[in-house]
Amino acid sequence: MKKYILIIVLVLAIFFRPGIALAGDNIAAKSATLQEVEIQKNSFQRVQYSQRVAIQNVLRRYNSTLVNYADEFVAAAYRYDLNPYLLVSISGLESFFGRYMIEGTYNGYGWGGGHISFQSWEEGIETISRSLRENYFDRGAQTIHDVGRTYAASPTWSVRVSHFIRQFELEEQKVHQIVIIL
Repeated sequence: MKKYILIIVLVLAIFFRPGIALAGDNIAAKSATLQEVEIQKNSFQRVQYSQRVAIQNVLRRYNSTLVNYADEFVAAAYRYDLNPYLLVSISGLESFFGRYMIEGTYNGYGWGGGHISFQSWEEGIETISRSLRENYFDRGAQTIHDVGRTYAASPTWSVRVSHFIRQFELEEQKVHQIVIIL
């Protein structure tokens, strides 16, 4: 009888010892972690979707040909760790979202005084996004105002770019509320 009690005590000690995880516990913990990662991924995708739709909606209001490049604006912004509305807002100020610029340059950003040409909108979005990261933010710019001091001659440049950014942010809030409901 003492032998059986000893075996039971040993078994209980093994299975209920603090710090020892059973195989089922490991699977449950990994599953919970995977669920958290999936929730974060879905949340991030909803935010990016809301940003793309916000860009499209605002650009449609301005009858901009850039409306078809919302994906490129968002992708480049995330690639270079920029505000997703910064470059498109610069185009709002510099060329009224690509409507008033030197024809055929694909430069609605005032880059090089508007005289630098790109082969496509995609090339311009990529090149200028990378340049904003490398030539402004990586060199100490922390705000749009910091960028504006070098990017443009006008002391009101950053205020006017910020005005457009705010339009996109407000639109994103509206879109995001709809996406969450769906």
